[in-house]
Amino acid sequence: MKKKAIYLSGGGARSAYQVGVLKAICDITQSKKVPIDILSSVSAGAINASLLAMHASDFKFAVSKLVDLWSSLRCSNIFKTSNFSLIASVIRNLSSMMFHYKTKGGSYLLDTAPLKTLLDTHSDFKKINANIEQGLLSAFEVAATCYDLSENTSFFKSTTSMPCWKRTRHSACSTDINCQHILASAAIPLFFPAIKIDPWHYGDGGTRLTAPLRASIKLGADRIFVIGTRKKPSEETAIPTASSDDISFAKVLGNMLNAIFSDNLDRDIELLTKINYSLQFISSEKQTESKWKPIHVLYITPSVDLAELTQGKEKTLPILLRYLMGAFGSKEQSRDLLSFLLFESDYCKTLIDIGYQDAIAQKNDIKDFFEMNRGGLSNDPSA
Repeated sequence: MKKKAIYLSGGGARSAYQVGVLKAICDITQSKKVPIDILSSVSAGAINASLLAMHASDFKFAVSKLVDLWSSLRCSNIFKTSNFSLIASVIRNLSSMMFHYKTKGGSYLLDTAPLKTLLDTHSDFKKINANIEQGLLSAFEVAATCYDLSENTSFFKSTTSMPCWKRTRHSACSTDINCQHILASAAIPLFFPAIKIDPWHYGDGGTRLTAPLRASIKLGADRIFVIGTRKKPSEETAIPTASSDDISFAKVLGNMLNAIFSDNLDRDIELLTKINYSLQFISSEKQTESKWKPIHVLYITPSVDLAELTQGKEKTLPILLRYLMGAFGSKEQSRDLLSFLLFESDYCKTLIDIGYQDAIAQKNDIKDFFEMNRGGLSNDPSA
């Protein structure tokens, strides 16, 4: 049986873009339930996936909940923003380095207790697991990085009794998904605390995720809808303008986060494209015997650089956090970093609108992916 998957990548606040794409899919497909079998996610994408899994029977309602959530979001809903909390964090980290004592959650800048409250308020994990057991979804996967074992772990709940897999630096664990898995997957290194899932400590799932689409394929997908959070580079090779500034800490860290959340995904899709091309030259009989199978991927990414859209919006950040961001580097060099941490409604609503328009521009590709043009889901009445 053919299965469709949605892969929601990481990106911190950039994941608001995914909500716009999902809203467009809802409008285009007019599907009653979430129109896929497998939900695969990492980092902030796991937050979006948890609400989709919770409301798997009502796709329109799930999307409306996501739009409402991100449209009213503030940084204070994700991490503590008071001056006291930020000063205490700086003192805690300096003291830890100077006096070598251990701190719960490791070294981190921002306390994500509000994110746990947000998840507890908006997500019912008993319902999520029940929806999978009832077959509304065949699988839900959340990726996290185990700091103790130096490997990535795919936590998944599935209707099939498939065995857990083990690959180089990547293992899988069948379990009921809970709040801790989402918190762990979304724990941006250095900024958010590590989450303990006995007996190990976990952080952002994108950190060591060398094959982001592996879990979807292992769980049975042969069609994967991927929503990225970084603009694809232009095919035209242009010589970048040299910067007169020194390279700041913010610039380096922004590049690191981009690499964590996007580089491996781009390489994974490139590899699948090459495998698909090669399989064309193998007879159908040989393909049946082979462990390889063609995987259709539809990859939607922002049409604009989401980091550039942070310009002027840093004013919505708490004063002390804005000061700390300024200490990392100039505004121009901090935009990438800021785009991951700017959980503010003004920025998020802009990203939702862009995601919606980008997906509508690929309406025909989306219809083909969900087989609407071949008698699958009901067609968009406005098409």
